[in-house]
Amino acid sequence: MKKTNFKISFVEFLLFALFLLADNTCFSQTPQLKLRGTVLDSAGTGMQAVSVRAFLSNQAMLTDAEGKFTLNVSPNETLEFTYVGYLTQQRKISDLRPDANGEVFLTLVMVRDNRAMDEVVVVGFGTQRKKSLVSSVTNVKVEELKTSTGNITNALAGRVAGMISFQTSGEPGRGTDNSQFYIRGLSTFGTGKQDPLILIDGIESTPTDMARLQPDDISDFSVLKDAAASAVYGARGANGVVLINTKSGKSGVTKFDFRAENRLSTNTKNFAFADNITYMQLANEATLTRSPNAVQPYTKNKINGTIAGEDPYLYPSNNWIDQLIKKYTLNQSYNLGLSGGTSKARYYIAGWYQINNGNLKVDPVNNFNNNIKLQNYSLRTNVNLNITSTTELIARMYGQFDDYKGPIGGGASTYSKAMWSNPVMFPAVYPSSMLPFIEHPLFGSSPTFSSDGGVTSTLYVNPYAEMVRGYSVYKTSNLMPQLELKQNLKFITQGLSFRSMAYVRRISAFTINRSYNPFYYMPEVNPQTQTYTLKALNDGSLTSIGTVGTETLNYAESEKSVNSMIWAQGAFDYSRRFNKHDVSGMVISYVSSYESGAGGNVTASLPQRNTGVSGRLTGHKTLV
Repeated sequence: MKKTNFKISFVEFLLFALFLLADNTCFSQTPQLKLRGTVLDSAGTGMQAVSVRAFLSNQAMLTDAEGKFTLNVSPNETLEFTYVGYLTQQRKISDLRPDANGEVFLTLVMVRDNRAMDEVVVVGFGTQRKKSLVSSVTNVKVEELKTSTGNITNALAGRVAGMISFQTSGEPGRGTDNSQFYIRGLSTFGTGKQDPLILIDGIESTPTDMARLQPDDISDFSVLKDAAASAVYGARGANGVVLINTKSGKSGVTKFDFRAENRLSTNTKNFAFADNITYMQLANEATLTRSPNAVQPYTKNKINGTIAGEDPYLYPSNNWIDQLIKKYTLNQSYNLGLSGGTSKARYYIAGWYQINNGNLKVDPVNNFNNNIKLQNYSLRTNVNLNITSTTELIARMYGQFDDYKGPIGGGASTYSKAMWSNPVMFPAVYPSSMLPFIEHPLFGSSPTFSSDGGVTSTLYVNPYAEMVRGYSVYKTSNLMPQLELKQNLKFITQGLSFRSMAYVRRISAFTINRSYNPFYYMPEVNPQTQTYTLKALNDGSLTSIGTVGTETLNYAESEKSVNSMIWAQGAFDYSRRFNKHDVSGMVISYVSSYESGAGGNVTASLPQRNTGVSGRLTGHKTLV
């Protein structure tokens, strides 16, 4: 008898095994049941868009307008039903009996999640239970604000229904990187107030104050969207209200929290320009189109020399965006918090430090760094003291400091000049070896030409020289001490309480510019020797054009501002349940005084005072 040898490689065996696993006919298949289901609410009405998910088969679908759905499932399947505002429920198919046709029928009644309705929501000058709300209030989950940005305003987009939010610049400093957001649309056109009222621990704040806030320090974040929700703030809340409360300490041992981040930032998109040869050819074509007898701005010799790359200083070809703007930059932030205390006294202390760098290229042409750098420092302390069993005193202190340094005019101006400057008329800077006895940088430029081809008395803008010619320093200090007193008045009547709050806010800022006037040069060609030397354009001589250059930094003071805000308020709160009825109310009165130390005139220097009284009354009946 002849023996036959059969060999199979490991790869062939593996492919054969995978083929068997993929072919369901090779294995015994669990019989499928047809499930017809209906989802109802407590009133017996079909619920539309209830999510139905099968665990084993990973099937998912939504119920129709009558609350019905159909699935093919195995007898071992488990279904999950979810709907916003209702408790999640599960049902096992093994608990159901199929009929003679192998079909299974399921009727499920969804149960409301009363825990969600009992949640406390932060509203104007206080809190309310969600079930008693008749106004539009949106809570933002604090965890969702912990995104890869050092500016919390950039994390709001998509978090609040109906909010318009967009960012127009990513340049750090002076609020330029803040997102603009509108809660109730653009209710005012022109220069009128459009941004919402922002309150942090009851303190009226600016979008930049909100931008400097750290998610680690926030306990709750609410947005009041409609008129009913913001009515207690009067005209100040006409554009909506953002309410933010910071954390308080909890009883127990000291708890430390530390977070460090390193973020990479880059331009979302850069402009794609035509190459420099095409630029010159189209410029000549545009000139001849307007006037057939006009002098072309670029000769054939210049175009051919630029194509050949003969001399980068005589035939320059710049890509200003690549020469001035980096591809990316790195930013860091560090946050440290500690909390703890006893039943009598609790504390929360947090400190934050952040560095936001710009994406301008730093060149050693100067002995100073003029790239954008924004450093933020902040310190927050919240202390809660139980003076008596019915009296609580809360002391808060917050300090925020910004240190900014960047180019004269800012990063946006640098980017704009890089886009609009002539790329082929001059180089960014000539090598110092061309004029070895000159101690200042040899920046390139050229006189501009009139429509008839004549030379004017102005120079082309050199974006490189404008970027490196100096730097601006901007510093702000923001200090806010705050005291709050809460007194339970249950000895008068159950549910009655009184609270008062006062704070002082002092903000100061100044700007200093240090810069020099660049010296500009252009090549002067000798037609006999076909060589060239550098000619000074603005050295102060009789033929000088433009502003005369300087070799030392000039000092110029700019913006200075000092302002003060004093606020005091007192409120009575009442909240009580009578059987199935919940009744709550509030009456609050406040007074504020704002004063600027840099008003500029008598009227603007006078204190601006505001007083108001408002209230709220709500009631709710619990249905069984």
